Amino acid sequence: MSAYIVSDECINKILGFFNYSNDDLFNYNLYKNLKLLGLDLEKDKYNSKVLDPQLQALGQKLLNLNFISVNQRYNTKDKPTKFIFENIHLKDPIQALKSLNCFLYQSCEGKAENTKIYKILKDISTDIFKHIVYKLKEYDLAVWG
Repeated sequence: MSAYIVSDECINKILGFFNYSNDDLFNYNLYKNLKLLGLDLEKDKYNSKVLDPQLQALGQKLLNLNFISVNQRYNTKDKPTKFIFENIHLKDPIQALKSLNCFLYQSCEGKAENTKIYKILKDISTDIFKHIVYKLKEYDLAVWG
């Protein structure tokens, strides 16, 4: 397996989905996990002046984790770059899942995979996947049991 440092664009897509507050897309478990990551996305508290710094900080944590993983993979000691946050609202759960899975794949080496943030992101990936599948007509029509 090869590993690389993901782009700021990839991380911004993930953050952009977290930033898109829509009750149809978010369940309690996802809200709980985002809160564990340091994001407070409750509708009545949403304020870009409050949330943007939280998203910026989380983006930097993700990039740092990616660097840890790649450094362990290739036995290097590269320092993380500064994450460039772009405030976007990504409504597409499929793109969010793909970007998140790309990040997770590129960040699963050594100690990185055992970190709290990595495990939370894996849970979030599962939540998004379930959301997508549960919305499929085929899933709705399938027999229970």
